[in-house]
Amino acid sequence: MATEAYPAAQLEHWMVRRESRAAVINYLSKRIELGQHAATMKQFGDALYAVICSFAAIAAATGDNASAVARGYPEKEGWIAVSP
Repeated sequence: MATEAYPAAQLEHWMVRRESRAAVINYLSKRIELGQHAATMKQFGDALYAVICSFAAIAAATGDNASAVARGYPEKEGWIAVSP
């Protein structure tokens, strides 16, 4: 399976796209245990994006991408996996 993950689309879906990196990390910490990785994500944007993209991978693998279709993302962005 090939899946495209687009961090901006995921952040938009979670309604934190315009937030600071620290705010996004805080949001993620409420969804998953970040532990020592939070510091790495604060320092390196690529690490943060990797964690965000993992949610899209899970959504694609489990078929839990219906919310992206309902919100019209395929028409705007293409078939990009977005996690609820």
